Amino acid sequence: MKNFVLALLITLSACSGNPENLEAYNEASVANLMELPATKQSAQPDSKAGTNEIRKKLVYKGGIEFESKNIEKDYQKISELLPKYEAYLENEDQSKNDYRINYHLTIRVPVDAYDTVYSKISSYAYKLDNRFSRIEDVTEQYYDLKGRLKNQQELEKRYLQLLNKADDIKDVLAIENKLNEVRTEIEYLQGQFNYLSKQVSYSTIEVNFYEKLPYEDSISGRDSFGERIANALTDGWHIFISFIVGLISLWPFILLIVLVIILTITLRSKFKKKKIEL
Repeated sequence: MKNFVLALLITLSACSGNPENLEAYNEASVANLMELPATKQSAQPDSKAGTNEIRKKLVYKGGIEFESKNIEKDYQKISELLPKYEAYLENEDQSKNDYRINYHLTIRVPVDAYDTVYSKISSYAYKLDNRFSRIEDVTEQYYDLKGRLKNQQELEKRYLQLLNKADDIKDVLAIENKLNEVRTEIEYLQGQFNYLSKQVSYSTIEVNFYEKLPYEDSISGRDSFGERIANALTDGWHIFISFIVGLISLWPFILLIVLVIILTITLRSKFKKKKIEL
């Protein structure tokens, strides 16, 4: 308590001095206020030290691409398989063109069931085009985030204790400013830690499968021969009309060319007559 009172007295004397040093002093005063709880905390032995065994944190990611004989049946098989292993469909995309139907699924599955679900989906393939599976060790990143988050949460508690003890408005403002910074960092670290924890707990399997359409189906949407002839005649007529309209829009140039041709012919005729008379 003496250290706390001493820090407050130093704060008051400094604030009554040069106002330009106020911001810098607020930082120093908060640091002084932090000394007492920090010392007490460091004096307490960590009862959990050495009791928590570090376990590896692994992220499993896999991908399967295959041709299906009946894409709707295979999709139904996958949909019925997932609940049995507490897996779920995170994302689904379907597309179709003249030649084939495509499905893209993003599946999240508990890490303990990853191998089983991966193998079962692979067995549905009529023709397996590609598959991969990889493991990423995120142990260091996981415990680093966990430790940083715990430190910031402890720091938040200490700032709250100081805030309850502080009476001077300048100390209160300085502590609240630091408290806001700590809480912002906690929110960021918590988001990163939650995301990584989800990646560790639930593995990801990307599934791409497709069914080729028969040739007659791929051309069934095309026009018949007669319709194509009719369309060609219509298109030709439209092109002819457009050509005539284009010529009409150029009538000044056409008139000028005609006049030049007439003038040239007239001059040549006169020139020949004069040459004959001579």
